[in-house]
Amino acid sequence: MKLNILKDALPEIHPVDLADILEELSEGQRLDIFNELKTEQASDTLEEMEPRAQRSLISSMDKERVADLIDEMTPAQAADVLGVLPASDAEEILNLMEHDETDKIESLLDNAEHTICDLTTINFIRLSPDIPTAVIIADFRRLAADADVVQYLYIVETDDRLLGVVSLAELLQAEPRTPLSEIMTTQVVYLEEGDSISEAKEKFSHYGFGALPVTDADDIIHGVVTYRDIMGLVH
Repeated sequence: MKLNILKDALPEIHPVDLADILEELSEGQRLDIFNELKTEQASDTLEEMEPRAQRSLISSMDKERVADLIDEMTPAQAADVLGVLPASDAEEILNLMEHDETDKIESLLDNAEHTICDLTTINFIRLSPDIPTAVIIADFRRLAADADVVQYLYIVETDDRLLGVVSLAELLQAEPRTPLSEIMTTQVVYLEEGDSISEAKEKFSHYGFGALPVTDADDIIHGVVTYRDIMGLVH
């Protein structure tokens, strides 16, 4: 009866809380509940679970299903999950994945020393500066569908040169006809491709942002690194 009530409530439970709940269940109950989750919620919940529970759950699941879930994660998150598995299982799942950054995931799995470029995701929202805020708000669900970072909008020129950043809060508070160029922050805190993990941690700790763009010497944005992916590393 309690499990049936839990199933009914699943869409409303945050992945962090759901991970805690699943960790307390038996292996059979855990799999039964987990199989009720839609892909995005299942992926987020799997990433939140502690390694022992991750291994147990994945060992009971179809590998193609696991690959689909890990495809939803950033490279660092994917490597964290694959890294707790036996090497043969991790390789099998990686071969089934369709992630557009599998090379970064493999690098993270193969090397103990991470680089900023390994930890970036290319799935972020980039927009031109002349678009009115109302247009973005109306289309936000589509824009955010495949993005790993949704709390910031990165404003770029046609060559991907970074011009500024708009937070989601700033977007929602702006007048509908206001173009992004008028509300974007132009003094952008960023990481450079050659920055170390410790330098990235210092910036995250100092500024408190949820994500930072990674740019080259010409201000071209090559990806975004999230707070969680950086601060979760042990260095």
